[in-house]
Amino acid sequence: MSQAIRQDIINIAEEQIDEIRKKIDYHTTEYTIEFLVNKYLQQDDGGLGEIYIPEFQRKLIWDTNALLSLS
Repeated sequence: MSQAIRQDIINIAEEQIDEIRKKIDYHTTEYTIEFLVNKYLQQDDGGLGEIYIPEFQRKLIWDTNALLSLS
């Protein structure tokens, strides 16, 4: 395959990628521990804070005796 044909294939592939590429927009923020604790402690009418930590979601699947034998 000649260099010109290979470059044409690369150009076509890059054009296809550009057509379907999606722009991802994101924002990062750094919070202090105090801010996060206050958000957690502030409760709404349902008794939940702005930061909700759910109850443990599944039962223990590890065998406690097996875990003890590892230590």
